[in-house]
Order: sequence, then C-alpha cells, then structure tokens
Amino acid sequence: YNINEEYNNTIKKHCIFEYFYFMRKNTTVNNINVTLFREEIGRLLFKDIQKKVDLYEKLKKYSTKDELIVCGIPESGIIQAKSFCKEIKGEYVQIIEKNRHKNSGQRTFILDSNKSRVEACKKKYIISQYYQLFIKDKVVVLVDDSIVRGNTIKYLIDFVRYYKPKEIHFLSASPPIINKCSYGVDFPDIEDLIASNNSTSQIEKNLNLNSLTYLNKDYFTQEKYKNMFCLECFNK
Repeated sequence: YNINEEYNNTIKKHCIFEYFYFMRKNTTVNNINVTLFREEIGRLLFKDIQKKVDLYEKLKKYSTKDELIVCGIPESGIIQAKSFCKEIKGEYVQIIEKNRHKNSGQRTFILDSNKSRVEACKKKYIISQYYQLFIKDKVVVLVDDSIVRGNTIKYLIDFVRYYKPKEIHFLSASPPIINKCSYGVDFPDIEDLIASNNSTSQIEKNLNLNSLTYLNKDYFTQEKYKNMFCLECFNK
C-alpha cells in the first residue's frame, strides 16, 4: 500500500465557480484566463438559445428591428453578456449598475436571510435616470453568472419591469445549481436552491420572466474541459 501512489492517481478538479464568479476578470489560473473563459460562456449561451428555435427567431427579429438590448448583472455577468450580445447582434446597454456610494461589497447569496438579501440588493444596484429611458417597450435580455436562491434575480427583474419593457429574458451563465457544495462554497441547503425543486417553466413563472435559459452542463464533460472542474453542485 503506497499512499503517495494513491495520491498521484487522484483526479484533481477545480471549483468551476472560481471561474464563473469569484475570480477577477484579469486572472489566469490553471492556464485558463477568466475573461476568455467567460467570453466563451457567452458564445455557448448563444448556442443554447439557437437550440430553442422559436425563442431564437423571436430574439433575432427584435434584434433586427433594434428593439433588443442586452445587459449583464455587474460585475460577474458582464463579460458573458457582452459576448452573447455580439453573437445575437443586439445592443449592449448597462442599464443595471452597482451603486458605488452605497455598495457594501457583500455577496448577496451568502447573507443569512431573505430580508437581508433583498435589502442588500436595494443598496447594491441602481438604474440611473439616463438608462431608464432605454427600457420602455424594449426586449431586455439579462445575463448573470448563476441563479442560487433566486432572490437577487427576482428583485432585479421586478426593478426592470417597473420601467415597462416589452419582455424580459434571462440567461444563467452556469447550469442549474441543484446540490449544495460539500467542499467549501457557501451555497444554502438544497431546499433553498431554486432549481433543486422547481422546473425551468416554474422558475420562469415565479420570477415573472418571458424565458429562462441555463447554460448546458454537458459542455464541461466534453474533451476540452473533461475532468477539469468539479460539477457536483449541478448533479443530484
């Protein structure tokens, strides 16, 4: 029995959320540049939209008529959103911004109650008077790095709805999170994860969305990324 031999045969995987969310955009780790990785995610989201033929044709039509705007949720959804926008040929408008004066820097998904998370969202995000003018009667595509409980997204969707867009479509730049992390990421219990006990259509209804598209996790089981990332939070 050789413990060193067993260690050497162990497959080492990296937390994919380091690249989705936690790391700064100018970081390169394990030969993966975060900016380039997130740009690729945006292109993969476009492929996922193309597979939804009716939705794709609708968004392309609005794009051709200059009625489609795309916005990434700051900061970790912006690169993916701009990459997707380039593919769909929409107009990128940063309608949602961080409130630089009141933003505490807290990561809302790890706060300990719904009330505190919603209050943090109210302080963290703004839609300036200038950008409010872009929303009315437009089809808005929002892109974020992931959906955990859904509280932040629900608040932001209601916030944008107030300014009377024609439709709101949401892209999650990660697959559905359906399992808690056993290795240190502070996800909530399984019953609090919105995707663990709701179908995509149920989540669309709960969040008042015209459509919701998750990144397909199968991309990370293909040869390019095979055995590179831990994907346990996406598996039952």
